[in-house]
Amino acid sequence: MRSTNPPRLATLLLQVFAVDDPIAGDGGMPMTAANELVLGSAAGMAQAVRSGDASATALAQASLARIAATDERVNAFTAVTRERALARAAAIDNALAEGDAALRESPLLGVPFAVKNLFDIAGLPTLAGSKI
Repeated sequence: MRSTNPPRLATLLLQVFAVDDPIAGDGGMPMTAANELVLGSAAGMAQAVRSGDASATALAQASLARIAATDERVNAFTAVTRERALARAAAIDNALAEGDAALRESPLLGVPFAVKNLFDIAGLPTLAGSKI
């Protein structure tokens, strides 16, 4: 029998990285509902935004706080687009408040994400691992 709710790749990846995470919960970050959500699955975050239990802005802020609290140790980011992330999250929250039904159907609604700098992103350098 086929599952009616197949796992999504992003959900699986986030679950893998959240398991036995030595950094989870530290860095002086208070364990708010949004902070707990960003340590969970992408599907859980999207559902929380869809249902109104969390805002895209709260998830973006929690993700940015986690980056700020941990990146000095893990050195995972070459650039963080804080203003861009917060502006996009606010736009999502505003569109939902105005009743945008099509947006509500997005499977990763309001889920913050990172992109490896191997890909061209407007306004950011594409380093591809280069030290130059």
